[in-house]
Amino acid sequence: LTTRPMYEERRWGTYRVLDNVEYEDGTRSLTKTIHLNAGKNISYQLHHHRSEVWTCVEGEGIFVLDGERKDVKRGDVMNIPVGHLHAIKATTDLTFIEVQIGNPLVEEDIERFEFEW
Repeated sequence: LTTRPMYEERRWGTYRVLDNVEYEDGTRSLTKTIHLNAGKNISYQLHHHRSEVWTCVEGEGIFVLDGERKDVKRGDVMNIPVGHLHAIKATTDLTFIEVQIGNPLVEEDIERFEFEW
């Protein structure tokens, strides 16, 4: 049985898993805190098996959903339905909480696309 990393450093910053739950109906939820370094971004991507909710807790950035840009800051909540393209770029150091909901919740459930910031 392999388990996912609980903390990881990436080219854009870091993430830490806060919670990982399986519910009676088989749905899973995974909660992470993600820190993006200023000027860095998470790739323009979509997921086939999960939706995500991001809540900005510190800093400022630019959130993109299906090609539409929106400035975000502390307190903003971003809902990302299954199959929708999304990305975020930090204009200052940016921290947000990510809640993934679906099954399976695996890092391989990602399809990346080109995006011009």
